[in-house]
Amino acid sequence: MNAHHNLLALAAAGVILFSHGNVFANADTEAMQMASMPGDAAIAAETADTAAASEQSAADTAAAETNAAAGESDAAAADASAAATDTQTADIAGVPNPMVPYNSYTEMATALDFHPLYFPLSSGLELQQRFVIGGTVADLRYASRYGQPEKRAQFTVRTAVADPSAMTAETLSGVYGADWQTQTIGDTSVQLAEVSDSSFVAYWAKDGFVFSVGAENVNRWDFLRQVRDNLIDLTEHYY
Repeated sequence: MNAHHNLLALAAAGVILFSHGNVFANADTEAMQMASMPGDAAIAAETADTAAASEQSAADTAAAETNAAAGESDAAAADASAAATDTQTADIAGVPNPMVPYNSYTEMATALDFHPLYFPLSSGLELQQRFVIGGTVADLRYASRYGQPEKRAQFTVRTAVADPSAMTAETLSGVYGADWQTQTIGDTSVQLAEVSDSSFVAYWAKDGFVFSVGAENVNRWDFLRQVRDNLIDLTEHYY
């Protein structure tokens, strides 16, 4: 009886233990499932992370837009600065804009209705460019024919109808602040200025026209020789 009772007790205990084991197993399973499922704290953390990421993305977007706007502002400032520089250059040059290029001397003379002063072939200079400035001033660009391009002598000859109220040595030549000296060359009174050791300019008038010639990469004597033997000689005989 006791043995049977003990056996029943052991069986009951076994059932209880087994049941407890199932309870513990079920509890463990539920705990694992609960652990694998986002709880309120996990959901809150995930929501906070999402919100933070969203805010960071918005901040990044705003920063990118600010940088883009700053870039556009810098570009606009650079354009304005370049435009101001161009305007200042034109003001320093002392001549009206725009400079209109021409393909031939004849076309330029027709547009101006007069024949601009030029260097003859005997000068050894080659005509490179032809411009009309502001519709009234002829601008011819010459270079010596030989030597390295950056070291060749450069000459600019300008001709305009005389306007005593507006045209001066400075306004026609575009050279301001130089020490202009008057010298007689041939029968012509010429204003001369030495801009540097290799840069010179001259200005004179003849029978209703004014002329200027500027030169770079030359010495004083070569400059005066070109002015005297070619340009002054032409204006004294043909204007």
